[in-house]
Amino acid sequence: SWLPDLSDGEWWVHQLEGCEVRTLSGRILGVVREVIPNPANDLWVAVDDEGRETLVPALADLLIDVDVDARTIVVDDVPGLTAPEEPPEETGD
Repeated sequence: SWLPDLSDGEWWVHQLEGCEVRTLSGRILGVVREVIPNPANDLWVAVDDEGRETLVPALADLLIDVDVDARTIVVDDVPGLTAPEEPPEETGD
């Protein structure tokens, strides 16, 4: 209660840790275990049940919804970042 209020789109680290991260399409990336401060933007480390880490950049274009009260974060599907990359198409050689 002694922490100052933050502007919209800003959160304290302790509010983010433990939040479940999922993509807009419903793919669960894991739970935020750590926030890595970075000069350009923070990186949120989401770890799934199998121990896979996904680094989620805290960018307005990527974050769809952050609800710290519900402990959920929804991010956009970005191939190679939050969504599996599409396999290359086979050519008929």
